[in-house]
Amino acid sequence: MIKKLKNKKLNKSPVLKETFSNRQESIVWENNTNRSLQQWDETKESQKEKEMKNNLEIELRKREEQVKIEKQKVFLSEIKKESLKEEESFSKRAEIDEKIRNKKRKEIKKRDIEYRNRNYG
Repeated sequence: MIKKLKNKKLNKSPVLKETFSNRQESIVWENNTNRSLQQWDETKESQKEKEMKNNLEIELRKREEQVKIEKQKVFLSEIKKESLKEEESFSKRAEIDEKIRNKKRKEIKKRDIEYRNRNYG
């Protein structure tokens, strides 16, 4: 019975109540701190994920632009090759046409000379 009384008195004592409340407060404070740290970690993680996602999107856009530029370069080089071939074939045709014209002129001159020689001869 004495023990019970002592226990009751101890429970009612303000010092014990304070320590109990201090313990509760410290536990609550610790829990709050842990929650806030956890939230901070989560936000930090989500920020990193967003940043990585943005960086990947930027990298993809850059690669797409590079591919587009490469395709344009290939297309332009093919066009240049074709135009060079056309120029070569055109210049060859022009040379051949010029040779043919020269031959025709020579033939016409020969005929004219032969015709004149017949008339005068």
